[in-house]
Amino acid sequence: MKSTIISALGFAAATMAHGIVSNLTIGDELYDMYNPYSTPYLNPIPDLIGWTVSSNGPVEDVSSAAIACNADSKAGAISATAAAGSSVKFSWTVWPESHRGPVMTYMANCNGDCSEVDATTLDFFKIDEAGLLADGTWASDSIINDGSTYTASIPSDIAPGNYLLRHELLALHSAGTVNGAQFYPVCANLVITGTGTAVPTDTVKFPGGYSSDDAGILLNIYYPVPTSYVIPGPPVYQGGGASASSTAAAIASTSVASYASEASTSVAAYPTEASTSVAAYPTEASTTLAA
Repeated sequence: MKSTIISALGFAAATMAHGIVSNLTIGDELYDMYNPYSTPYLNPIPDLIGWTVSSNGPVEDVSSAAIACNADSKAGAISATAAAGSSVKFSWTVWPESHRGPVMTYMANCNGDCSEVDATTLDFFKIDEAGLLADGTWASDSIINDGSTYTASIPSDIAPGNYLLRHELLALHSAGTVNGAQFYPVCANLVITGTGTAVPTDTVKFPGGYSSDDAGILLNIYYPVPTSYVIPGPPVYQGGGASASSTAAAIASTSVASYASEASTSVAAYPTEASTSVAAYPTEASTTLAA
């Protein structure tokens, strides 16, 4: 549904604590999302692409059904049409600066009408993520600086069909204790058009996609101040069946650093033996180093 007039008072209430996605922009179309402080009081209540939420409060138990599309969520009645490869801009209400953390966006094929699906049964693949940035700020800071908006792109090669779009901010200000991390998920129905054929296979279910003790969920962001961060969830789908995982990158970086340190120690400890070995077997050493 195209944008409708929503009560300013209702959105003001939604900004008093935490945050909520007020609308999506797909192409040139603006679509209102469900607002628990105003939508139920409209007459008539409009059909929306967004799933219902009971409040703008967080989901803290990653094993609960609420982690899929938020607490007491019910499917949106209609769907927005979006071409594969197009962008989706999420407009949040004012986000508290203290609620620093990453942003993640997923999609799942509904295999039918998204207005009748159970979100907890779907297989979600991640299409976008951002976490701790190079300058030490968080994705949430960038969202605030961009007028409380975030834009993600729909993969250009996915097969057309009915998809559930899942977008969330994760606030880490209380993540030093189990179930202290605060998730703010929201879902919307899409009809994807195009000629793609890809069916991403690196998927997760919600609940099931996160564990309460994941490295990016159970951590203290104040002391010591992190210099790296592993974004929760699966790798981001890159197209053509490829993916890029922040987790894999972190593991690879650690492994390379450990190997380099170990190799340096070994050479320092046995310089004569190492020199002799390299001289005796130049071809083998060269091949090993190249590999």
